[in-house]
Amino acid sequence: MESAEFEAQQLMAEHPPVLRDRNQRVVFDVACPAGCTRAGKLAYTRWPAFALPAQCSPADAMQRVSVSQGIYDYSPATGVAGAVEWHVNFADPNLFVAYGSGLFAQDEMQVAEHPALGALKEALVARKWPARTVEDRKPTPVLVRGVERRCHVATDVNIAEGRPSGLYGNAFMAAPADAVRRATHRLEPPTTTNLIAMAAPVGGVGRYGSGEIALILTTAFSGFRTAVLESGGAPAVVHTGYWGCGAFGGNRVLMSLLQ
Repeated sequence: MESAEFEAQQLMAEHPPVLRDRNQRVVFDVACPAGCTRAGKLAYTRWPAFALPAQCSPADAMQRVSVSQGIYDYSPATGVAGAVEWHVNFADPNLFVAYGSGLFAQDEMQVAEHPALGALKEALVARKWPARTVEDRKPTPVLVRGVERRCHVATDVNIAEGRPSGLYGNAFMAAPADAVRRATHRLEPPTTTNLIAMAAPVGGVGRYGSGEIALILTTAFSGFRTAVLESGGAPAVVHTGYWGCGAFGGNRVLMSLLQ
């Protein structure tokens, strides 16, 4: 297991995010205006795959699931006292691979709203650490605890605000900078988020094979199990969704079922 802890202010100063896209820089300027300070520490861990348990109870698991519509709003779950909340990052095998580009899918949105994640990626590269969520075809989930969420970016269609096609995906890079600026709302004070970065299989065709299903289940189990271990004995609440069901081409029913 790899682990490291970073002072947020020092991390951003020494390894600033590399933003190649104009609109990514617009979001960053709203989230982190000149002279702003970053508080707290960011904890990074990278874990090996865990062996699956010999058996489990689907009926018991379903009693622990709550379903809600919509996108991540990072609100805490209700009715779970003292819980440590985790949000799944729908990762690429290469951690935060496209964060500075004009793409704006779930992974890139999450990094844009949590700018220190880009700095974390640059720090890992500088240390020559793998910065991967998959290695040798086995999951290596990455957990990040205590990262500041400094802004919210509205991606919905809103003609009056200059977003006739929304801002999701490739629409982000094509949008006028003013529209992106209006869609970006700085959070004062910032909130903090805990993330589970794990990668679903990419580009499958046709029916799932037993090996693919086993890999998906092992990935989800490993990611969620590490969140339990990182929660220090407190209840662990995992917020997830249609993981791997966008550009990666996963089946929504199966991916939800296996999680």
